[in-house]
Amino acid sequence: MISPKPQAPSADTQGKRMIFMISAGLAAMVLLVFGQTLHNGFINYDDILYVTANPQVTHGFTWAGIKWAFTSVRPAGLWLPLTWLSYMSDSQLYGMNAGGFHFTNTLLHAATAVLLFLLLNQMTGTLWRSAFAAAIFAVHPLRVESVAWVAERKDTLSGFFFMLTLLMYVQYVRGGARCWSRPYLLMIIFALMGLMAKPMLVTLPCVLLLLDYWPLQRFTFQSSPGVFRPLLVEKLPLFVLAAAASVLAFSSQKSGNAMFPAPFGLRLENTLVSHGIYFIKMFWPEHLAVLYPYPLHIPRWDVVAGAALLLGGTLAVIMLRRRFPWLLFGWFWHVCMLAPVIGIVQVGGQAMADRFTYLPQIGLCVALAWGINAFATAWRVPRIALGMLAGITITVLMACSIHQISYWRDSESLWMHTLACTPPNSIAQFELGLALDVDGRRGEAIEHYRQALKIDPDYSSALTCLGHALFEEGRFDEAVDCMNRAIQVQPGDFQDYNILGTALAKEGKAVEAINAYRKALELQPDNPEVCFHLAELLAAQGQFEEAITQYQEVVRLKPDYVTAHYHLAVLLASHSRLDAAAQEFQTVIQLDPNYTNAYGNLANVLMGQGKLDEAITQYQQTVEMAPGSAQAHFRLGEALEKKGRTADAIEQFRDTLQLNPNHQDAKNHLRNLGALPQ
Repeated sequence: MISPKPQAPSADTQGKRMIFMISAGLAAMVLLVFGQTLHNGFINYDDILYVTANPQVTHGFTWAGIKWAFTSVRPAGLWLPLTWLSYMSDSQLYGMNAGGFHFTNTLLHAATAVLLFLLLNQMTGTLWRSAFAAAIFAVHPLRVESVAWVAERKDTLSGFFFMLTLLMYVQYVRGGARCWSRPYLLMIIFALMGLMAKPMLVTLPCVLLLLDYWPLQRFTFQSSPGVFRPLLVEKLPLFVLAAAASVLAFSSQKSGNAMFPAPFGLRLENTLVSHGIYFIKMFWPEHLAVLYPYPLHIPRWDVVAGAALLLGGTLAVIMLRRRFPWLLFGWFWHVCMLAPVIGIVQVGGQAMADRFTYLPQIGLCVALAWGINAFATAWRVPRIALGMLAGITITVLMACSIHQISYWRDSESLWMHTLACTPPNSIAQFELGLALDVDGRRGEAIEHYRQALKIDPDYSSALTCLGHALFEEGRFDEAVDCMNRAIQVQPGDFQDYNILGTALAKEGKAVEAINAYRKALELQPDNPEVCFHLAELLAAQGQFEEAITQYQEVVRLKPDYVTAHYHLAVLLASHSRLDAAAQEFQTVIQLDPNYTNAYGNLANVLMGQGKLDEAITQYQQTVEMAPGSAQAHFRLGEALEKKGRTADAIEQFRDTLQLNPNHQDAKNHLRNLGALPQ
């Protein structure tokens, strides 16, 4: 019997298999390149602010944390509830293991790259061009900042939901463009989630209009106004969401003083230059840095070149739109998506940032992939040569990204590289100083703080950290000068007055230190440490009543502050407020049963109150805890003598002399009791 021939897989099955293999390959490339970030730590630039020193994140999922995520715009100066929830999820799963946070970033980026490929393939039906565009996006060195930096989770998370939004839009269009259909509703939900991760997606409605032009071809430039009207109406919910997100972002950043006070003319010039640099770095990703300092002056020719590229590119793609519609699509995608971060409304002190290209560069990737194909078709380039060129390009980009990621292994290497790429850079000098300071290399840190101040003499954070470092080095006079300068630059900083007060106290300038601490408390009234230091100085200056008031404020703010309770008790006892003193000493013992001095002092107070039996008990406890203390034995002997327990008292006085043969008071007591050997 002849077996029937096995049927060959259908074209549809082969196509699905190829799509799956390409998707898996894209994910594998991302994991290969960015998997090394799993060994990297947190960076001292925003990672601390967003994650490691953010109690809402470090506590994992809590009801209080979830409420905070949806109601607060701190510390980012933006409403990012979904980003905060993702951090909380990582904290819940991995603790404060930086590798876990990096792993989530990498997975999100891999998913975004795969979804981009699926989107392009679904819209255009071109497998390899879609794969090449997605691969460039996936492994380009400009992606490193967004993926390797934990604080930029908002890029990878918003990018993931952005791709889901576009996929739902394509399904909505292919399904007959029925408003309030399932894909339409999912599109709005995913768009909202993307905006809740990062308001960068405010240009989403404009991007959808670009898709309508190409490749969905729902209109042309020759279309009548009647064609445009339904296209705009269907996007009204997205326009409303984008407008609300824009207003919220602007108001929160303005209230958080995140706006950079650059003149409009300079901002406009920087915008033109940045467009050009972003375009160049797409094709020549060299000297990539985490922070490009904002220029004080931009050369005229740089502005002219940037303007020529932007205007020339725009005119060119408009003129070529009929032959190469994908060119117009890619160019305007890039320009449109950069608009929120291009710097007309300047937030932060950076001139530009690699992370800002995360989604905008997709437009250039598409234009490049389709452009190469058009060139190859026109010049009849063999498919094998085209494939080899694509493979070499992707391999080179992967190698460059792997090299760039190596700078992100820790804060020191990141800032050293940044300084090598962008001198002079006051922020990089300062952040490198911080990294060295935390590492215990304070001398090197001081030098970098000074370098930051050479570039920007009014850099208040550098002045504060330099003053603190000088204080820790015991250079109190220099620390005082530095903190006075910091206060001149930024008068309302609590920490400056606190450090100044401590440095002045170390110099013995008590009155000036008291004034500094008082100013610190005006700015932050509920700080127990400052209250404590102020109380110490007031007591030393003989201002006992105010010192007592300050100690009482300390223990009110921090009821478990054992040392404050003890100092308060001593001060109360010295001013014959014995009942209050006894209560404070008892509180000290309750908080710290091993606080030996508290037992002896409590016994002294009880003696003053005439509570002899209780005093003896406390003295006995003191002797038991500190058997080598001659004074403890002596005080117990005195109490026993008053109680009439002469034999026991003599024993304690003798123990005192064994520990301190020169203790004259013990000798006198023994002599009076007739127990001193002749």
